[in-house]
Amino acid sequence: MDKIFKTVTDTINEGVMVIDSNFIFTYANKASNSIGLNNEKIIGKSIFDLFPYLNKDNSTFMQIFESKQPIIEKQQTFSTYRGEKKTTITSTYPLFQDGKVIGAFEIFRDITRVEALTDELRNLQLESNKASKSSKFQVKQKENAEEFVGESKEIRKLKSDLNMYANSLSPIFIYGETGTGKEVFVKAVHKEMTNGSKIPLITQNCAAIPENLLESYLFGTTQGS
Repeated sequence: MDKIFKTVTDTINEGVMVIDSNFIFTYANKASNSIGLNNEKIIGKSIFDLFPYLNKDNSTFMQIFESKQPIIEKQQTFSTYRGEKKTTITSTYPLFQDGKVIGAFEIFRDITRVEALTDELRNLQLESNKASKSSKFQVKQKENAEEFVGESKEIRKLKSDLNMYANSLSPIFIYGETGTGKEVFVKAVHKEMTNGSKIPLITQNCAAIPENLLESYLFGTTQGS
């Protein structure tokens, strides 16, 4: 059974680590190498030997021994014992025997590269926005409902309903093909909603968000992420 377990976990892309009740590593699969945890080197070692800065506030392993509850999809940024900065999405589960926690296992995805690319994209967007604002040829986008181009029944209804949308307490979902003016309408709703105040409208190109991070970006993560 142990051989089957090892074969299965070594074929997946996620890292898998197992510890006993004394916080001693008993297993780490091949994918754990991505954060510097080689199976042969860590077996028999304490998590505190490799991560001496761990405590109840930042260690999911320590937290579940106390709570006896799994911690799902938590984003963590830390330094490996080799001094490398890593970011992972981690789920940690307690292991029980006769109602007592006898160990724990952790499944994680290394998103360090994804985070770096996201930061790079965010910086490029900020630079692009600054360049756009400083350009004397900047074209100001029309944001008032009256300036929507179109006289169809649907466009007229959108214009008349804009105030209703702006005063709604519910989330607003806008769907349409590329180039149909979704963002223009969103800005008009936001302007009406904030009465012209300087409350910012934050936009995000969802196509640029990695699929495995889309849910946490849009809906948030668990406390401590």
